[in-house]
Amino acid sequence: MLLQNGKKFPDSERTKVVITPTEVIFTNKCAEKDDEGDYAVVLLNDLGQDNCSLKVTVKSKLNCYFTFDSNYSHEIILAVE
Repeated sequence: MLLQNGKKFPDSERTKVVITPTEVIFTNKCAEKDDEGDYAVVLLNDLGQDNCSLKVTVKSKLNCYFTFDSNYSHEIILAVE
């Protein structure tokens, strides 16, 4: 289970949590300021429970775009604003 600020983190179109036998994978397609906070991963089984915590800070939103120059077929330019 993934918690944000003590509450179960909800799935949305931007986020996804996948729990496998060996990993907890959290994906956020586009972080927003509301995603900041104290997170905890809590795992439970018949032998007990364990948890891991971390703090997430969203600094700013990056706007990325790709351009392709047809004169130089081997170049792709990545711009970050």
